[in-house]
Amino acid sequence: FGNQAGGINNAGTLTLTGVTVTNTDAISGGAVFNAVGGTLTVVGSTITNNPTFGLVNVGTMSVTGSSVTGSTDGSGILNLGPSLVVTDTLLADNTPLEVDGGGAFVSDGTATFTRVTFRNNSADAG
Repeated sequence: FGNQAGGINNAGTLTLTGVTVTNTDAISGGAVFNAVGGTLTVVGSTITNNPTFGLVNVGTMSVTGSSVTGSTDGSGILNLGPSLVVTDTLLADNTPLEVDGGGAFVSDGTATFTRVTFRNNSADAG
């Protein structure tokens, strides 16, 4: 990913609580990018209306009690990393063009979804 994050690029340890990330601009990557070796925890946050992926994980990420909506050229969540855990979260209205997955695309690693609502997502591929 060239321009990895439109909003937040994490390569360390980061917790986002009650944060809104909206209308960011990244050439590739996402509104929030968690890099190799990074640990990102998202709690009670809103990731919405971003033109690329909402959340991109190449490290370790957990998302709880949040919403990821309105990604228009990428999935709500893209997992390329070793570990993704999503709990009590809404993934809705994500409509990527020319990529797999609407609500979430797990390309690599392990992903666990518990009590997650997938609503009104679509994709041109996959």
